[in-house]
Amino acid sequence: MARTRYSTVDREPLCSRPRDCYADHPLLPFLIIKKKLDSPNTPGGHCFICNGSQMTRTRASSKRKKSLTGATPTVQSPAADNAHEPPPAAIAIGCSVDLMTEILLRSPAKSLIRFKCVSKNWLSLISDSQFSRNHSRRNPRPNPISGLYFYNRSRLKSVSFHGEQNLPSLPFFDVLGCHENLTSIVDSCNGLLLCENLDFDGKEFVAQYIVCNVSTQKYRVLPKPTGNSARWINHRAFLAFDPSKPPHYKVFLVSYLSPPPYEIDVFFSRTGCWKKVFAQHTCHGPSAYWNGAIHWVGHDNCLRFDVDTEEMIATPNGPLPKILSQDKIRYLGECGGRLFLIQSRSRKVLGFRILELCGTWWGSFQVNLRPIISAFPEIETTFEFDVLSLLCVGDVEKKDNFTLVLAIPGRIIAYNLHWKTCDVLCNLSEDDFIERGRNGYAYTFVETLSPV
Repeated sequence: MARTRYSTVDREPLCSRPRDCYADHPLLPFLIIKKKLDSPNTPGGHCFICNGSQMTRTRASSKRKKSLTGATPTVQSPAADNAHEPPPAAIAIGCSVDLMTEILLRSPAKSLIRFKCVSKNWLSLISDSQFSRNHSRRNPRPNPISGLYFYNRSRLKSVSFHGEQNLPSLPFFDVLGCHENLTSIVDSCNGLLLCENLDFDGKEFVAQYIVCNVSTQKYRVLPKPTGNSARWINHRAFLAFDPSKPPHYKVFLVSYLSPPPYEIDVFFSRTGCWKKVFAQHTCHGPSAYWNGAIHWVGHDNCLRFDVDTEEMIATPNGPLPKILSQDKIRYLGECGGRLFLIQSRSRKVLGFRILELCGTWWGSFQVNLRPIISAFPEIETTFEFDVLSLLCVGDVEKKDNFTLVLAIPGRIIAYNLHWKTCDVLCNLSEDDFIERGRNGYAYTFVETLSPV
């Protein structure tokens, strides 16, 4: 059965003919043009590659039926064919690989990922590793978050911010024969995921790390480190990837059980090797990559590990605002190029402050959660929340551009901090809960072409 093709813009049917009729057409991206018809009785759009609209094919089908009963078939005039000729500019661009490449390099990653399915030529071009590197260099700013991965009863779940039912699955899971209970996401950074696969060697669990890009379904299995870092129980793993410095990233294994100096294993994707550095401080609690460093927040000081110099730096916290203990930190993450911290003494409170790091922590704005109770009165007696993410669409200086993604009883919602409106992203069972991992409650999904 032929599959219906969809527009990369509005996902409406374009053509239900088999893909083979236009899969190799060099002008595909310029020929998939949707034409709005004025008459309400003539739905459907034109597919210029198949030389006709869905309505035209329906009429042609009726004419074929008449010809079988002895009627004279109708022949379409050459003028009608010429009416669907692509413009000369489209022909010139479509026949020039360099021009098409230049246009694609200026397109966002989200669009390019969808463009892969419309042509074999485009699939080959966009999947090329050199094209991915060039696109990353041309587009250094991080893409907006499109969704979140999280764990519910030890099972990986996802929620999309754009209406899709599910986010892409982990590409290596079936290929490497990973066990669901022994494989998990441990960190995310600007579109790349760091995953941990545990293997029992007869004495203890040994961790194997995998960096993957779920947008392109590419992954890389990292070599196992040597020494104490090979023991899973001895360390925590972190990922650092800066889209403005593609295509390389670093993975850090920070030990926290041994006495100082603490051992840190560093994997650099450019060399494909591990090396060891040492620090006088170790990290605990959730982390966030921001401004070229991985950050942690402690009760007494803030730690940051500079990715370039590979040094651990401790900065004492100021007297105010008071930084609570690790178990009271609800969220730490980058949003709109800034680093934000959310903490509260209880998961049942109806208000808290969002702190921002500007040399020291200061209260950026106050959050009131009472409108959520008004919107969902049935959870008034059972209300509690987990912060999954903080989003900003537009100017970071304006409070009305901020949205909190919260897990509340039975739902995951998007809560606008200015308008105090709630949008339900997905429903959960009443007894479901979001598990807190080593680096927070959720891991971001960002569409990117960055190679691994």
